[in-house]
Amino acid sequence: MPVPEGSDTCLSLLAGGRWAVVQDPDDRGVDDTRGASLHPAIGRGKRFLEEVLAGSYQDHHVHYSVGVAYAQLGDKAKARQWLARAIATGFPCYPWFQRDPLLQPLRGDAEYERMRGELKKSLEEAKAKYE
Repeated sequence: MPVPEGSDTCLSLLAGGRWAVVQDPDDRGVDDTRGASLHPAIGRGKRFLEEVLAGSYQDHHVHYSVGVAYAQLGDKAKARQWLARAIATGFPCYPWFQRDPLLQPLRGDAEYERMRGELKKSLEEAKAKYE
């Protein structure tokens, strides 16, 4: 099944930095230093996010990407909600949740850390069972 069109662009725009410059190098409001002038890119990212959510196709990859997008927007509650949905629908990948730099805004958030702790416990249980 195809990934919703625009979802990679949405995440790139929300991440700021160099990816946003690649998406729209003529946008004078975006720079590649992740500075304070990212507001135009964030607005486009929110619009792409709305398009993804309005689409008919969603799976655990989409759920994870939406969670990451909300984390980048600073909406921790929605980020956790979508990440939990990703886990429940087939993406319980502790190493990815541990390492993904786009989830940095959630680091230290008690509920997110609880979620990661549960993922780690599940991974350790699976290793013990199958090793």
